[in-house]
Amino acid sequence: MRKLSTYTHARYCTDEVDLLAGLGEVEEAMEHFRRIDKRIPNYFYVRRSKLKEKLMIVVTKGLKADEFRYREHIFKPERQFKPYEDFGYVGRRLTRLTIYGWDWNEFWLCANSIAHQNLSLKYADIFLMDGDMLVVPCENFLGEYRIE
Repeated sequence: MRKLSTYTHARYCTDEVDLLAGLGEVEEAMEHFRRIDKRIPNYFYVRRSKLKEKLMIVVTKGLKADEFRYREHIFKPERQFKPYEDFGYVGRRLTRLTIYGWDWNEFWLCANSIAHQNLSLKYADIFLMDGDMLVVPCENFLGEYRIE
């Protein structure tokens, strides 16, 4: 196991990308310890909590209460899927968007960093991106959701 980089220290992180890289590195190191059945050092938990705390401050800076920022885009939870919107229905209406460095886990980390007054928005499936496009986060890509 290699030594953790300085990005795992919140004080050295200057922007959202640094914080997400640090969180990813700490999570990866913790997973490594779990795989080899060793005790995870306490300072991993401390670093992770400080990185998450600073990420919440950076991400919510200048945004409305129900918005969050991911990869220079602003997202707002819109709604959950309706009962008639099954996998096939949604799949036919998705168009792949190109977002450099898309990562499912980082997206949900940012999405869950905001305080939702409406609990159904915490579990939203459809998001409004940059105020003009409905999107659905998928594991390998972000898809534009077109309602016809």
